[in-house]
Amino acid sequence: MLPERVVELSLKLNLILMIILLCAMFCVYVQRRLYIVRDYKFINIINLSLILLVCAIFIPAVLLNKITSLENKYLEKAAKEIASQSSDKIAFLITAASDDLEDDIIPENYINDKNKSGKLAFNIWAKSKFFDEDLNSAIYVLDTAKRLISDFNINPDELNSDSVINFTLYNYKNAVKDDNTETAEEETDEEPETLDINTVMNAMITENGGIYRNSEQKFYSSIVPVQQAELKHSKYRKILGYVIIACGYDARNFLTQTNLGIFRNFTRDNILNKLTSTPVISEFSESELVGSSNKDISKSLLKSLEAFRESIKDKVDKSALRYDEFENEIYKSYYVYSENRAAGAVLSPKIYVVSIKVNDFSLSTFFFFRYLLFLVLIYLIILAVYSLYKGFSYLLDTESVTFIKFGFREKLFVSFLLASVIPIVILAIYTRAFVNDKNDEFYKNQLINDLRIVDQYVKSKIFSEQQRNPVSRKKETHGGFTHLFDKGFSETDKNFNYYIKNKLAATTSEQLYKSDLLDTRLSGNAFYNLALLKKDYFSENQQIGDFTFIVGYKPVYDDLNNLTGVISTQTVFKQSEINQELTETLVYILGPYFAAVIILIFIVNFLSYRISNPILKLQKATEQLSLGNTDIQVRSNSRDEIGELIQSFNRMIKELKRSRAELKKAEREGAWRDIARQVAHEIKNPLTPMKLAMQHLYYAYTHGSNDFRSIIQTTNKLIIDQVETLNRIATEFGNFAKLPGKNYELLNINEIIQDVVKLMDTKGKVQLKLNPDVNSELVMGDKDEVKRALINIIKNALQAVEENEDKDNSGLVKVESTRNNGFYSLKVCDNGVGMDDETQNKLFEPYFSTKSSGMGLGLVITKKILDDMKAKIKVQSSSNKGTEVEIKFKISDKPTE
Repeated sequence: MLPERVVELSLKLNLILMIILLCAMFCVYVQRRLYIVRDYKFINIINLSLILLVCAIFIPAVLLNKITSLENKYLEKAAKEIASQSSDKIAFLITAASDDLEDDIIPENYINDKNKSGKLAFNIWAKSKFFDEDLNSAIYVLDTAKRLISDFNINPDELNSDSVINFTLYNYKNAVKDDNTETAEEETDEEPETLDINTVMNAMITENGGIYRNSEQKFYSSIVPVQQAELKHSKYRKILGYVIIACGYDARNFLTQTNLGIFRNFTRDNILNKLTSTPVISEFSESELVGSSNKDISKSLLKSLEAFRESIKDKVDKSALRYDEFENEIYKSYYVYSENRAAGAVLSPKIYVVSIKVNDFSLSTFFFFRYLLFLVLIYLIILAVYSLYKGFSYLLDTESVTFIKFGFREKLFVSFLLASVIPIVILAIYTRAFVNDKNDEFYKNQLINDLRIVDQYVKSKIFSEQQRNPVSRKKETHGGFTHLFDKGFSETDKNFNYYIKNKLAATTSEQLYKSDLLDTRLSGNAFYNLALLKKDYFSENQQIGDFTFIVGYKPVYDDLNNLTGVISTQTVFKQSEINQELTETLVYILGPYFAAVIILIFIVNFLSYRISNPILKLQKATEQLSLGNTDIQVRSNSRDEIGELIQSFNRMIKELKRSRAELKKAEREGAWRDIARQVAHEIKNPLTPMKLAMQHLYYAYTHGSNDFRSIIQTTNKLIIDQVETLNRIATEFGNFAKLPGKNYELLNINEIIQDVVKLMDTKGKVQLKLNPDVNSELVMGDKDEVKRALINIIKNALQAVEENEDKDNSGLVKVESTRNNGFYSLKVCDNGVGMDDETQNKLFEPYFSTKSSGMGLGLVITKKILDDMKAKIKVQSSSNKGTEVEIKFKISDKPTE
């Protein structure tokens, strides 16, 4: 016992470890994809496939583990339910059915109606509580002469109708003799023959009579008189007939009632259906096996009975779970000790055992394949819906708003998967159809063989007698074939019927026709094919509600080759087993197909990764290259076309890197050449007048000019001016080219503006007006550079006003500051000559100037200073109307110390 529990515990631990391992592997995979792909989307078809794969692996195992963990509870419930059938429960059901008959007027109305009395027994059974129970039960309706007029017996082989009727009437007759009522005088003349019953009879008296127990054939029975309702409680009461209610109490009832589902319009929740494997039910009485569904296994339990009795000796709960071994296989068994009582008498105690195999490999395989089929079906549906969604998205041009990513790898994955899965699905569909056809063909052939045997039986038993006694033919046509099939036919799980013309004459399963589930008339298709088309065999599918079964027909001919009857057989009692067997066969056959689909998901995912990964690396490298990064190399061990493409890309990167370095070098050299050319040009301008002045001075000296002194003074002034010009040129180029260290600090722009205005205001004809903002704001920048930039802008404004030839318009330069949306705005406005659009477009280009004395570097330096401060400058100007320069400084959010 202990080792098996340890095995079950280890299975649970292994299952938990497997789930943890699979989840960890999936998380590692997702993390790797997030690292490789920058805009990776978790929801895509590959991840959905992998999630399904993980579910297909461990969900069946989890469910099977959950079901097996509940087996102990189901075993206990099943064993106790079986034990409860032995006495009190069956007595209660019979009493309840008797009480229901007391208030039911249908038996009174139908019992003397020849058209309705035949179905009366089934109607009584269907309205009783036996309809909801899996028990061997029967209802018999008798007339006042105690002749049978209607009966319904679930299993006549286990509950013999003649024995039940004779036993019940015998005990009822003895009870009536002791009861001094008028009922005995009202009974009619004919008394049925009774059997010699040697049994202990225990009566539990109800108001309708007694409940009788037959210990040999193991059934309880009761008889209820059917009386006229108006006279029921008067001295003139009249008995119209009798209803006998019988029920077997053998534990085998719980297993043999597979046919009960045919008579119900619903599926009952049977506790045995919740067990993972077919249970073995055993019934023991005084250490002897009295009932079993598998005698070999049940006999092996005999050695455990004494140990079970010892274990429950001092316990209130007379039940226990044990583990037993049979032929090197472990069975889990639940034992229940039942003290059988009836009518106050203590009968022989019984032990009921329900056993199931532990860790059944074939069952686990079937269970796994069944859920695998379900999951793969769900996956294919999701894949189809997803494909339709992508198709409609493409047609409606809604790719920009799609929620699920469908990139190159996903397309490759789906293409490979469809190319590999579609043939498997087609093969699986074909295999299923083939197996169904073969299964139908097998059972139809089996029906044909059975019909041939029955045909020989019918001919040998009936037609020879009809030929010898033609007078009996008419009689038998009207019911003489009722006992055509002997007990040997009824003990099988097959159903045989014999039709004369188109009416049922004999059957081995009267309950099917008495319950109106099957028509007593021959099928029209069968009559057409056998009687008119002269076929030797015909089969068709018939239904009882949603229950479909196969029916086979064979004509019966006499010696003159005249059609005298039709025999038929059905799979109605075996159809559930046939369907279950077909389901198991299909699961075992189709399971490997869909397991191959799961394996293909792995393979396709691996292949799509190997093919798409280099391309995704190229995509990522291209994105880096577009951002200006040339220090990248794509690694690949592939030697195919994609590998050559990656090598070409790497060579292109190296060549691009070299070309970019050469381009930068050429740009630097070109810039220096341009600067040298500009410097040379600017230096030549002052050198030329200096050269001319020196030549003029030398000429005056050599020729003894009278105004030589004046010439020397003029030449001296000119050279000094040109040297100052050279000095200014050198200073301007130095300021433009040098990269001085920045001394950034928090600056009060208002204070700097005021200092610059005071410096620039010469109180001349041009008025310089300042309108500062009341609120002082701080900006981050270099004070000297800011002051230099503002001086340059204001100086240009003053010069523009001075150049204006409109003498009527007084010159004005207005400087004002405001705060706006986190920026400190400074505007310098003048009413000078202004600029056209072409001049504005070249305003910040190096060496561009509108002044004859300027070098065109002042505004360039100013813009460079403002750009370093992340400030913005904007110029608006119109010719002869003036210019407005706006500078926006970003207000610092750093607190002052």
